[in-house]
Amino acid sequence: MKIYFFLFLFLYQCQISWYHTRVSINHGDETPISLAGPVFNESGTTCFISSIPFAMEGENPKTTLSTKPIIDRQFIENLRTNLNLKGIPSKHIKEVFGIPKNWPHFELMQSFRTSPNFNRFKQIESMPIDESEKTKLHKFAEITDENTYFLKVDDVTSLFNDYEDCSYYYHIVYQKKEKDNYNLLTFFLTLGILPTVNYENHYYAVYSRKPLEKKLNLVTYKYGYRRLISLLLLPTFNFFNEVRLYNQDYRFFDHTKDQFLSSLENKNSEPLPIKYLNPVYGDVKDNVYISDSGLFDTKIPVDARYAVIRDGKVNVSFYDPIHGLYKIQAINVNQKINSDIITNGIEPTLKDFIKTKLVEKIQKKISKINYCSRIIYSRISRWNLYFYFGN
Repeated sequence: MKIYFFLFLFLYQCQISWYHTRVSINHGDETPISLAGPVFNESGTTCFISSIPFAMEGENPKTTLSTKPIIDRQFIENLRTNLNLKGIPSKHIKEVFGIPKNWPHFELMQSFRTSPNFNRFKQIESMPIDESEKTKLHKFAEITDENTYFLKVDDVTSLFNDYEDCSYYYHIVYQKKEKDNYNLLTFFLTLGILPTVNYENHYYAVYSRKPLEKKLNLVTYKYGYRRLISLLLLPTFNFFNEVRLYNQDYRFFDHTKDQFLSSLENKNSEPLPIKYLNPVYGDVKDNVYISDSGLFDTKIPVDARYAVIRDGKVNVSFYDPIHGLYKIQAINVNQKINSDIITNGIEPTLKDFIKTKLVEKIQKKISKINYCSRIIYSRISRWNLYFYFGN
């Protein structure tokens, strides 16, 4: 058994590997991504289109999309941040499709487009309806803004819908994955003398058009690697291995998604830094930080590719050079705050608490400081006040 283990280990050192990245326009010839030009037009307002199914995952497996799409809202927001830094205005238009004709809360969902976040959740919680309906309303109350549109079953959802103040439309999708091995059987039969090659490819696509146009332009991105193994290479000891080792914490698929975002941001000439988010106390799962105390969990509010996380038992800070510093702290309170909430309401009480207990104390040390606050509601039935300081 040990002989096979050492043979495998030896063969693992007899390899070379390299990345394979290509781009093609409208199904044309593939060219290196480093030679590709900018994807987004830098004049006018850029509009990203996302299609979101009304049915939740599991309700209708044949028609629903995953609740965690590969090209998610955070991916689009990262693109918009990059465009904003270049002075290019952008919108993220979300089409919620497949709403049943008899859905009783359609008008309520439409009102989310203009109502403040706090009012939405407060209204949902006060409604005498089934919990499953509340859960669905919470889902869309979280993502709805003025650029969200609700489409019933008979309404047409397509890439050719036009919206106000859009100069260019973009629809970004993950297309497919390819993975295979060549000559694997012969490789084993010859005890590793004849070479085997394994590869993996991931394809992403960007569809674009101008307003009123009925023809889509397509740019396809391919990110892959090639690995050749043979005893004829003799041990290379990773000197010729361009492809790094991946694991469950950072898969090759994750790497391709980061590379795709970097390509769209036109950073092809710069190597993409890989950061590991390793909090000391809490945990990170699917871009969500979970505190060790269990008092709170939150989506990471900065770009996870460049983020630095520092945390304690009841606090955490996130930082990246584009979005800046965010801090979350759980604070002990006494029983008086409960009676104040009953008397004055949740929002005024929490705002007054922050102002008198925190801001005024900080202002004594830093005189030129202001703050803005708003209330949001979380699904774990706790009220949280998020606020920020600034000069």
